[in-house]
Amino acid sequence: MEDLDLLQVRLEKKLRTKKFLLVLDDVWGLNSLQFWDKFKKCFESTKHGSKIIMTTQNEEVAEVVSGLPSYHLRTMSHEDSWQLFQKYTFKRYGFNHVDPELERIGREIVDKCQGLPLAVKSLGHFLSNHQNSYSANDRWKHLLNSNVSDICNLHIKENDILKALWRSYYYLPPHLKQCFAHYSIFPKGYEFNKDDLIKLWMAKDLLEPQNSIGMEKVSKEYFDNLLSRSFFQQSIKGDKSQCLTMHYLVHDFATYIAGKFYCRLEDSNSIKDPEEIRHCSYMDVCFSGDKKYKDLKRAKHLRTLLSLSSLQLDFNKRELKSNNLALAKLLPAFKCLRALSLLNSCISKLPDSIGDLKLLKYLNLSRSKIEEIPETLCTLYNLQTLLLKECRRLRKLPSKMGMLINLRHLDIS
Repeated sequence: MEDLDLLQVRLEKKLRTKKFLLVLDDVWGLNSLQFWDKFKKCFESTKHGSKIIMTTQNEEVAEVVSGLPSYHLRTMSHEDSWQLFQKYTFKRYGFNHVDPELERIGREIVDKCQGLPLAVKSLGHFLSNHQNSYSANDRWKHLLNSNVSDICNLHIKENDILKALWRSYYYLPPHLKQCFAHYSIFPKGYEFNKDDLIKLWMAKDLLEPQNSIGMEKVSKEYFDNLLSRSFFQQSIKGDKSQCLTMHYLVHDFATYIAGKFYCRLEDSNSIKDPEEIRHCSYMDVCFSGDKKYKDLKRAKHLRTLLSLSSLQLDFNKRELKSNNLALAKLLPAFKCLRALSLLNSCISKLPDSIGDLKLLKYLNLSRSKIEEIPETLCTLYNLQTLLLKECRRLRKLPSKMGMLINLRHLDIS
């Protein structure tokens, strides 16, 4: 505050009869209305018409600065992104003659940036600074097929994207850092529902308990905080009020932060260190006949296992029986499991061993082929969420559902 008093005295002398434009770019640490009011007083004696422009990724900062609505910058169009990319990529050589193949690859690289100027600038600058490493085509293809995390590991000091994301991440409270890293369990471009994500956070004890506020309200505050800091964004494809996603580059950073404890079983990728994995997701609807699920049994400390498949397929009785058996062999290995999603899975019943997962808090059987739920499910005293949406073959619920004393969310729509 003493420094601000000194600044006020100096500015009153210098700017009393002058107009000024002050730009405060990428402000993160401003969280005190008292500090901002004190700062504004430094400029009260300046000439009418002076302006202060502030840019920030944090809406909380914008609310402190002014009661007026913030101006939300839109992402750039593909053509504008391509022009900016060319400016930084070919700044040493000019770009009057772009090889058609390089332009094709370059435009795909630009698409990965999804209209973010910093991403376009950083990737263009990266290519410009590594002209002599190997052939241009190979270099551009390598970048096209790389994640931000791959580039970060090799070129941390010169990576502007990483620096900006680290700065955003640095200002997050510890509990929000955990929630952010948790998103890496979802694949790129995955569209999620706010309430579904919140239920998972609750199951994994990522919320700091507050005596006077319920868990649902606390978790919504967490989510709104991350959304206000631009870590999440509204999905262009889905219902704008409910459907959200994470930018590809931010997702790469979340994966970089999460490290070896998170695993996504995508396509035919294998599991490198099963015993290190704590959280895992998969895109298949079947468990049988795949080596990666046999390897998954070695993940003895698994906390999360999520099916993220959007497929709804028909299966014959033989296929259902095969998958029921595979699931029955798989589940007993996961005594530490907190969250289990069998969304769209080709199973017709749960094994009785589901009752042995005493720490389970979240169970999603939505849109599966489930026909019956064993009574042993009712011994899961820690279960908070049970989702049975669109389980059209399900005939009845277990008779002792009243034993689920911690159940907070039951959806049988």
